[in-house]
Amino acid sequence: MKIDSEIAILKQDFLEEALEMIEECEQLFLGLEQKPDDSAKIVDQIFRLAHTIKGSGLAAGFQDLSSFAHDFESLLSKIGSDEIEITREIIDLLLHANDTLKIFVHGLVSDYNFKLDTSKLQGRIVKLVGTKDQETANHGKREKYGVFSMPSKAPEQNLKKASDPLPAKKEMSEVTILLCDDDVNLLAALSSSIERGLKVKVLKASNGRQALETIKENEDLAISVVITDLKMPEMNGLDFIRELRKTEPMLPVIFYSGYAEMSDLKEFINLGAYAFLPKPFKKDLMIFEIQKAIKNYQTQFNIRKLAELNFNTYIKLAHWSSKMPKSDLNSEKLEAEVLENLKKIQGITYKLVNQN
Repeated sequence: MKIDSEIAILKQDFLEEALEMIEECEQLFLGLEQKPDDSAKIVDQIFRLAHTIKGSGLAAGFQDLSSFAHDFESLLSKIGSDEIEITREIIDLLLHANDTLKIFVHGLVSDYNFKLDTSKLQGRIVKLVGTKDQETANHGKREKYGVFSMPSKAPEQNLKKASDPLPAKKEMSEVTILLCDDDVNLLAALSSSIERGLKVKVLKASNGRQALETIKENEDLAISVVITDLKMPEMNGLDFIRELRKTEPMLPVIFYSGYAEMSDLKEFINLGAYAFLPKPFKKDLMIFEIQKAIKNYQTQFNIRKLAELNFNTYIKLAHWSSKMPKSDLNSEKLEAEVLENLKKIQGITYKLVNQN
């Protein structure tokens, strides 16, 4: 399982929903021009869509988009509270902001690292909104709609372009182990024992460089555990795992060696090794450690799947909430409860999406 592909699915879910919300905003802006008497209701609806894009975008890891949506939301909040009068100039500014959101989202659909310089437009908005702390200025409005606040910075992700086809997701029942050792006899004996004992597929490599190539050649397989010797020609076990960690930060790794120094053991820990086995070891012990590592990775896999489903539900319910009429106290209470749960889902998802 490729973790970055799971993250890409979360991002893709958000972008698809965001485009629908931006289209809704465009229709609402037409109503703002054609039905000025309904302006308060229309601005309220646009505000809700903007804050949903802001919160969902940040949870999906699109900080710049979320920042722009936040300023857009702040302007709408000022208009909704009658602090800024709706004029032709303001409507043009709102349309410009919505068009910019659309360009931004379309850019992210093609490339998750897409950048758009919105500084001039944001400068115009901030000039209108004022320099007062916007978190305080909009506090009451956000409390009403349960806006989801998150830290403004997060670790940058090394993600594929959105236009790249996502690999077919493998179920964890299709377990594959990668075994790396330059001792041909030990490699054959261990792989045979693992295949018989666990009924799994074992890929073999004689050094770290060959192991990286094997992983690249078998991207469609759900590699669940990597097992590697320390001392090997061309690329040793430590250098191999250093490279592996650039793309697979959570994949369980089991090291074994008869020549490991204390410094090697410290490096194993720093690289997030799951287990270390000193040679000689019994094959049953290796099997036992692999079983534990597989179970650990299955748990991680299920958490990722759950996060994907929760995030997809979060976006759709937040979108639904932005259109939900405030007709009675019961509906407001229901919305408050749903939004509180969505806020928790967003926080957990954010941590999962952005963890190293």
